[in-house]
Amino acid sequence: MHSWSISRESGKVAKCQGEPAQPCHFATLPPCYLSPIPFPRPFWYSQPFYLRWFVEKRGLKHHRGRVGEALREEIETLVEGELADPRIGLVSVTACHVADDGRSAEVWVNVEGDDLEADRSLEGLEAARDYIRHELVERLHLRRAPELYFRLDRAEQDKARVEELLERAKKRTKARKKEASGDMA
Repeated sequence: MHSWSISRESGKVAKCQGEPAQPCHFATLPPCYLSPIPFPRPFWYSQPFYLRWFVEKRGLKHHRGRVGEALREEIETLVEGELADPRIGLVSVTACHVADDGRSAEVWVNVEGDDLEADRSLEGLEAARDYIRHELVERLHLRRAPELYFRLDRAEQDKARVEELLERAKKRTKARKKEASGDMA
C-alpha cells in the first residue's frame, strides 16, 4: 500500500518516499485522493458523470417533495371519506414530510375541537395506519409505502392566539393614547 501526501507549496499529491516527514491523514483527504489510480489521472475523473457519486443528487429533494404532496392528498382523501372509525373527528392533513431515505413520513394533521378530541383522533389514525399504508401502495403504485407517523399540527391555534394577543395590544395602545390626549386637553 502506498501512502500519499499533499505538498503545502504546490498543492500537488505525491507518493511518499520512505517515511513521510509528517504523517498522512487520510481522513482529511477527499475521496478522489484515496483512489488506487495514480496521478496523473485520466481526464474523465474530473467529468460530471464521474463526480455524480460524490455530489448530492439535487433531483432527489424535488422527488421527495412531490411524493410528500401526493401522500398528503391521498391520506386526506382517505381520512375524509373512507375511514369509518368513530374516534376520528374532523381531521385535515396539513403537511407530509418524507424522510431522506423515503422509508418514513411525518403526517401533520389539524383536528377541529379540544385536546381530548385531538387525542382521540390521533388514536384512531394510529389504529388505521396499516390500512392507510396499504391503500397508498395501491393508489400511488409505490413499491413500499413509508412508515407513517401522525403528528398534531397546532399552527392554526398558535396563529389565532398570536392574532388575539396583537389585537389586545392594539386596544391597549389606543386606550393609552386616548388617556394621554385626554390628560393634555
